[in-house]
Amino acid sequence: MKNRSALAVTVALIVAIAFACGPQRKPLRFYVSPEGNDGWSGRHPAPARDGQDGPFATLERAREAIRDLKQSRTYPRAGVTVVLRGGTYHLTHTLVLDSSISGTEQAPTVWRAARGEKVVLSGGKVIRRFGPVTDPWAKKVIQPQVLSKVVEIDLRANGISDFGQVQKRGSRGLELFYRGKRMPWARYPNQGWLRIADVPQYPGRKPAREAVFGGRRVVAGIPAGRHFGQIRYSSNRPAHWSPRNEIYMHGYWTWDWSDSYERVKEIFPRTNTVVIQPPYHRYGYTVNQRFAFLNVLEELDQPGEWVLVRRTGKLYFWPPDSIRDGDLEVSVLAGPLVELDSCRFVRLENLVFRSGRDYGLVIRGGDSVLVAGSTFTCLGGSAVLVDGATRSGLLSCDVHEIGLGGIWITGGDRQTLTPGRNFAVNN
Repeated sequence: MKNRSALAVTVALIVAIAFACGPQRKPLRFYVSPEGNDGWSGRHPAPARDGQDGPFATLERAREAIRDLKQSRTYPRAGVTVVLRGGTYHLTHTLVLDSSISGTEQAPTVWRAARGEKVVLSGGKVIRRFGPVTDPWAKKVIQPQVLSKVVEIDLRANGISDFGQVQKRGSRGLELFYRGKRMPWARYPNQGWLRIADVPQYPGRKPAREAVFGGRRVVAGIPAGRHFGQIRYSSNRPAHWSPRNEIYMHGYWTWDWSDSYERVKEIFPRTNTVVIQPPYHRYGYTVNQRFAFLNVLEELDQPGEWVLVRRTGKLYFWPPDSIRDGDLEVSVLAGPLVELDSCRFVRLENLVFRSGRDYGLVIRGGDSVLVAGSTFTCLGGSAVLVDGATRSGLLSCDVHEIGLGGIWITGGDRQTLTPGRNFAVNN
């Protein structure tokens, strides 16, 4: 928990420098609510008793309302604040805010949660249809002592047909969340790692010991950066796995600072050999480096684990507890949740970005964009990308349960040594 009182001076300073709001005026307010209607004026925080007016229902409608003000040249001198009422807003596509909704130095555009209310911008879909395992193949390969504890989710029956792709780094496509926490793929081993026992270069050649030539690691006389797409392991477990599994591996294949996900093309249990689906890891595969197998239905043996079978569109999950309505959510939005393109003097405050397959927020170009007091969680990519902006950044935000990285910031001009003045403070 951050010490908010200790940040008061910092907050005031950054806001003053970034926006210099000047004399206090009341901005024009638009309201958005899960109980709203895009046919209403958006000027009231709750629906009227007669049902004739109230808040908007979508963020897109609030965006259009701001654009209308700009186009009609009636944008107020005190700016515009979009107040989001508590609830979850499911985004089926990226919410793009461009320069047409920009504020000014004295009149910023603000998007914020209503005081005391939790606002979630979600790229996920709640799963409501699930049941016991019925698929004959799944019933055969799931461990008997586990079978009764596993639920089967037909994703297509839940309206989901795009399962995404597992990237080398970052997004794993569709992911499962239970009560707001990311659930792990079924994994072997459950704890720790396997080690690469051998890296076959071509048939009949025995692996040579590792050496270093000119600063490059060399295995079997060949630089590790050349890829031959096979590794060997020392375990009998894969011999019991069905070839119908869609298996991945996660590993640190040559360097301990470079990990990736690799798709298994084929396993040969007689020789303990894994053939890897190209493209291969950029640094190759090195003896004694660590890795684990993922998404193996026979290894679904712990509460919280799950497996996706793409060919049938079914997901198998061992819930840690009894499932209540709304407990299960999968990520469906492939792009960023929100993208700010060339915006100026825009603030996002006290919002939760979650359950997307990519970035939570992307800020491209623009000037004086502030994201404050917000949370980024359960995202397949990184939390935030600030790309080429000026005087923009994050203040007192929380970042956790992220697939790739935290906050990426680029800006300024290296050739002219022009500073970007972007920032990330107390995150």
